Amino acid sequence: MAQITRKLLIEIEAFLAASGMGESYFGKAAAGNSELVARLRDNRRVWPETEAKVRRFIKSRSAILNGGHKGGKTPQQPPAAKNVAQATDGPAQ
Repeated sequence: MAQITRKLLIEIEAFLAASGMGESYFGKAAAGNSELVARLRDNRRVWPETEAKVRRFIKSRSAILNGGHKGGKTPQQPPAAKNVAQATDGPAQ
C-alpha cells in the first residue's frame, strides 16, 4: 500500500471511530464517493485533490468533535424566541 494511502486510511479510520460516522456516509460527505474507504482498503489510488478534500473534511469536523471551533470556543446558541402570544396584548383573533 502506498504510504500516502496508508496514512490517509489510518486518519480516516481514527476519525470514523471518534465520530461514529459510517464509512459510506463519510466517503460521500468528504469526497462525493461513498466507496472511498473501501477503495482505499483495496489499495486503490487516491488523487491529491481527493486527499486534500478528505483532510479538510476531517479537520473541519474534528474541531466540532473536540467541543469547539477555532480558538476552542463553541458558538453561542441564539436566544430562545419569545412566544408570540406573550408578545401581544391579548389572544389572537
